[in-house]
Amino acid sequence: MKDLRLKILVLAVTAAIIGLSPLPSWAISTTIDGVGRGGYLTYSHNPGGSFAGEIKIRIDGGPQQIAFCVDLDHYIYQGHSYSTTIVKPITGENYLKAAWLMNKFASGIASNSDGAALQAAIWKAVYGDGFTLNASTDSAVYQKYLAYVDALKDFKSDDPGLTNIVLLQLQGGQTLITTSVPEPSSLLLLGTGLLGLGITTRYRKKRTT
Repeated sequence: MKDLRLKILVLAVTAAIIGLSPLPSWAISTTIDGVGRGGYLTYSHNPGGSFAGEIKIRIDGGPQQIAFCVDLDHYIYQGHSYSTTIVKPITGENYLKAAWLMNKFASGIASNSDGAALQAAIWKAVYGDGFTLNASTDSAVYQKYLAYVDALKDFKSDDPGLTNIVLLQLQGGQTLITTSVPEPSSLLLLGTGLLGLGITTRYRKKRTT
């Protein structure tokens, strides 16, 4: 019984140390499956026009999820996999504003105009005066874009929802923003918990046989 308690204590201490350790970034693989809701927009930043909207990705072969671009100066290609660094927590007010928009509105995207407008608003949050959406853009997109940008008046850098968002820095490609993925610490904590459960179960079986 003492041996069992000692093992569980060691596992608990290990889990606590792992959980308290800061892990601002770690490496994974991101596969670009394609694009979702959105459309082609023109704007006042190099290259001046591109698809704007959801990007469908898979992280380390996991389930498909939605991301948005926060980097207009690099390209990514459908079907490619990129060595990726996940950056968390996000720092810098421009990226925090983009994360806030992602957290508040990405789950509610229901049309191509919604997707394109949110992407444009995210670019505006990141680039500020360096990005201007062409006013000749489809009226529905442009009006939704203005609404998303106006919503930033409610932005707070300590919004708890921001902890659910991460940046994906794709090697040789764009930087994307997406909902969070399990951190190594979380995975290790889960593994440690399962190991502890396995030890306890095994001990109980021995007691009953």
